[in-house]
Amino acid sequence: MRKSLLTSGIIFFFLSFLYILSIYFSNNLVQMLFKGLIIPSLIIFFVIGRAKTHYKEDKIIIAALVFSWVGDIFLQIKTGGDMFFLAGLISFLTTHILYTIVFFGTTGIFIFQKTKRLLLLIIILYGALTIYTILPGLGNMQIPVTIYGIVITGMVISAVSRFGKVNDSSYLIVFFGALLFLISDSLIAFNRFKQPFPVAALLIMITYIFGQFLIIAGTLKQYSEKLLG
Repeated sequence: MRKSLLTSGIIFFFLSFLYILSIYFSNNLVQMLFKGLIIPSLIIFFVIGRAKTHYKEDKIIIAALVFSWVGDIFLQIKTGGDMFFLAGLISFLTTHILYTIVFFGTTGIFIFQKTKRLLLLIIILYGALTIYTILPGLGNMQIPVTIYGIVITGMVISAVSRFGKVNDSSYLIVFFGALLFLISDSLIAFNRFKQPFPVAALLIMITYIFGQFLIIAGTLKQYSEKLLG
């Protein structure tokens, strides 16, 4: 299993690398092809890592990844104005809700440690500042984007809530994955609604790829200390 898990992880990053290259060297159709393969390869990585996916949490995580895949496809479609962007937003909104359900549902005492209050405040301020910064450029997207910003911030907070419930390595890996996911979406929002910048596509994808991978790898680490080393 360990060899299969390693192979599937390599395939995930290889496909991600090909997609990043396609952004700069290929047309939109090729980009959509490679981007459409990234999340399915991560699903395979997760399924191999879990061996059996009969637990409710496993099915929720797979559903979250499926909605991410749908969101990737919608966001890759450049025509249609805000229609496909909104569809992608809804898809990823569902992903974050599902991740939040899994993270908050982790077995253990539902309490935030005093040592985490500053961290929670920083996360909330980051989310609020991001929404405030892009608000003037949102137009008729103000309500859905604001809701999205609140939900993804809540997803990161739910990752913090796993502290003390799981082993330290699982907690840290998932937390940094959730944080990278938040940063990736913040970059998308800033680039689209505030000020486009040259390396946006690269930074967005790097933070998104590693964010998703760390969330899944950290979840696997929760179940098996030996599985990922």
